[in-house]
Amino acid sequence: MKQFSMLIVALFALALSAQASTPPASASQHLETLLLAIEKDDIKTFHSVCNETMQSAMTPEVLQRVHDQVGATIAGGYTATYWGDVTRPDGVKGYFWKLSFTTKPNHDLVAEMWVRDGKVAGFFLR
Repeated sequence: MKQFSMLIVALFALALSAQASTPPASASQHLETLLLAIEKDDIKTFHSVCNETMQSAMTPEVLQRVHDQVGATIAGGYTATYWGDVTRPDGVKGYFWKLSFTTKPNHDLVAEMWVRDGKVAGFFLR
């Protein structure tokens, strides 16, 4: 099952890379804000770009756990390569980036961000 999931992610990434262009400035700014907030363990900064649902989901305790896992890696420097976006039928837009880290080669992550009405409604590092 894990191999199947990885295959689906790989195919999805390939499909997105085929349409990759430049993300909207607001999406890039939101990504930078979220990653900085994770690096600094700063809940106010994280919440500043999120809708109420996402603010409720991202508690200080959850952010602390994410910070503990990847904060130092983010602080070491990274390159965000935009893969593309998708739009759900309800109008929510999803943006996808590959994050490559300076201090941890071969430790790439996928940043997945969902935006509704200009605010982040979902954010995942996979």
